[in-house]
Amino acid sequence: MTDRKRRRLDNAVAAVQQRYGPQALHYGDLFNPIQEIPHISTGFPALDAMTGCFGIPAGAVTLLSGRTTSGKVTVAYKLLANAQRTVYGQIAYTVALIDLSRTADPDYLARCGVDLHYLLVAAGTP
Repeated sequence: MTDRKRRRLDNAVAAVQQRYGPQALHYGDLFNPIQEIPHISTGFPALDAMTGCFGIPAGAVTLLSGRTTSGKVTVAYKLLANAQRTVYGQIAYTVALIDLSRTADPDYLARCGVDLHYLLVAAGTP
């Protein structure tokens, strides 16, 4: 880049920063790379790719929303199974399921990979 072009670019950046603030525009070499967010995989690579952090952020409240029979329960159960993933042959985490409607199916939980021994279930009142 020639000196003249560089000065014009510097002037344009300075004008934008003056009008909109210093964080509005800056040079790429000052850009901080995206840090990996701790996450839990959904078990579905295409869905993980869409979330922006390759799964669901660990420690965050997450709402799974969609129409009936859209797969919300399957995704939730796969998340529970992946949160329990083994480390050196042992269960990494005990997970909890809040089942207010009392419709959780232990057989389906197990088929989705959830270790029922390390699952806490809080059920709603009948």
